[in-house]
Amino acid sequence: EETPIDKPTEIAWAKEHSLPVEHTVSCNVAVPETNNLNCGDCSSCTRRKEAFAKAGVQDATPYYSDEVRHDT
Repeated sequence: EETPIDKPTEIAWAKEHSLPVEHTVSCNVAVPETNNLNCGDCSSCTRRKEAFAKAGVQDATPYYSDEVRHDT
């Protein structure tokens, strides 16, 4: 039986294998109106950010909340 891996381990593995994990979407509310980007504020985005930090991998994910803040 295989043991599931946690998000930080998954992120670290993806980076080690040059997979563009920053282009994946885990957001609860990514919709066409947000350009299908991770919102950056929902519970899934919060867990995502925590996983990047725990993995020691810079989070290059484009978050919609960051884009809105830059446009104002």
